[in-house]
Amino acid sequence: MRILALPVTALALALAACGSQTDETPAEQPSAAPTPTPLPTEIPAQFQGRWGLSPNDCTTTQGDDKGLLTVDSKTLKFYESVGTLDEVTEATQGRLRGNFSFAGEGMNWKRDEILDLRDDGKVLVRREFGEGASTTPFDYMKCE
Repeated sequence: MRILALPVTALALALAACGSQTDETPAEQPSAAPTPTPLPTEIPAQFQGRWGLSPNDCTTTQGDDKGLLTVDSKTLKFYESVGTLDEVTEATQGRLRGNFSFAGEGMNWKRDEILDLRDDGKVLVRREFGEGASTTPFDYMKCE
């Protein structure tokens, strides 16, 4: 019987050794979801300033700057209308999308507007969406 006791003892020692090994792989922790960056509540500074559809819109002193767009922290000001920011719906580096309430020439309307900066911030492309919106983008040049 002694012959059988040795293999059984060896087997028991081998199993005990396996159970005593520590797992060096750390337990997986559930990854925390990234905290979303809050959207701005104003039009960011890089979009602000005077923008012209043509160079003359930036330099005229005759009051005929019909293609001039002036952007500040809350508004888009055109020749005969003003759009006030209601809500920013998307903001990335060089792009802003938001809902605006417009007033001008005795009328009021709403537009979804996208502002994209191009050419190192020298060009502002404005696109509008909603009832009566233009289907063509507007390319403005930064007024110096």
